[in-house]
Amino acid sequence: AGRVLLVRDAIVGELLALKLVAAAAEDQVRAEFALLSGIAHPNLARVLGLLRVDEAIAALRVPRGTLALVSEFAPGLAADRALRLMAAGAPSRAAGPNAAASKGGASARNSAPRERQLSLAIGVLDRAARALSAVHAQGFVHGDVKPANLIVSEDGRGLKLIDLGFARAPGFEERPSGTPDYMAPELFRGELSPAADVYALGVSVWRLLAPPAAASFAASPAELLASALADPTASEPLPGWVPAPLAELLRAMRAPDRERQRLYRKCASGLFARL
Repeated sequence: AGRVLLVRDAIVGELLALKLVAAAAEDQVRAEFALLSGIAHPNLARVLGLLRVDEAIAALRVPRGTLALVSEFAPGLAADRALRLMAAGAPSRAAGPNAAASKGGASARNSAPRERQLSLAIGVLDRAARALSAVHAQGFVHGDVKPANLIVSEDGRGLKLIDLGFARAPGFEERPSGTPDYMAPELFRGELSPAADVYALGVSVWRLLAPPAAASFAASPAELLASALADPTASEPLPGWVPAPLAELLRAMRAPDRERQRLYRKCASGLFARL
């Protein structure tokens, strides 16, 4: 975790993202830098450098010794925000190049928002799965996949998976970390694997198609586990207009971890191939 500033390179004029991390978390940010430095993928933000602040910057409340992870700026909207703009009726280029207004008739006009919503969800699923495959190929789990970390470009043709601050190697963990509403059930048993990212992506895309009425963060570990184990088809049913292959894939992505592991092994090169 860390504060992110948007800055402009004074020499070339390029906008950059500057993630500021306290010196106490140096090992974590160095691990993130090492991971991102070893991956070149169009759906991951390029990391450009890791700096240390030698002198405190009072105006920005940046103490001496702070680490600064420099990466390319990913313009666009978080996937959940893009969805909210569409739901509010605001024009959004992030819905995709084929999401123009439908022609003629009330039924066509009513179907247009659904088409844009479906276009957004499928694009996020495809591109995020490709980014995760690249992360997993390096022997890491992202650890915090959620709509806020899925940045959809303004034209809807691109996506960047951001914030690998929780990325770590698979294994057993005594204290699981992540965003509770997107954590796979096995994480509460201390079992971390790439399948946890598959689960989190499945929940993220599911909620782009069937947004929950309100935030559902539970208050206790027991409630968190009960929520993760609950049948999503009962508490968050998908709309009937979601294509059957997509609905089937999303249910599989939220299945118990052993079933999900098989799905991941089968679709590691691109979950989108199931559609």
